[in-house]
Amino acid sequence: MSLISNTETPFTFAELRQRIIADFRDTRFTPLGALRWTGIVIMAFVVAALNMLYFLDWNEMRGPIGHYASARAGREVRIDGDLKVDLFHWQPHVEINRLYIGNPSWVTKPEGAAVKQAVIEFRLWPAIFGNLILPLVQLDQPNALVVRDPTGRSN
Repeated sequence: MSLISNTETPFTFAELRQRIIADFRDTRFTPLGALRWTGIVIMAFVVAALNMLYFLDWNEMRGPIGHYASARAGREVRIDGDLKVDLFHWQPHVEINRLYIGNPSWVTKPEGAAVKQAVIEFRLWPAIFGNLILPLVQLDQPNALVVRDPTGRSN
């Protein structure tokens, strides 16, 4: 025998449905309410994206960034060392260690350029609006092969 007696009777499905409907009976759709909820959802996505960028392990992104750069440049691009990104400043800072850029297939040597360390800083506000300003581009121990064939093609 239980020490606590069961005083509530179980609800039938119809009674439960009526209670739920009664809770939402006074709810009205208004354009201001829709605008408010749209703003809340957009802000939630912005906060989630900023959290993801802040806590992202950028070394895990070396492969995808290399594949993207390879597709854009039409040649192999690899980041073989550490990738350090600090986005949350007025002048974000990117440091790439052991950057490799390959040559096009018509060049006999496969290595087009190699950089031991590249440090790049850019201005945040102009970059947001599409104008990239680079106040600092520092290349440590760059090694580049520049080739031009008889037809005038260059790498």
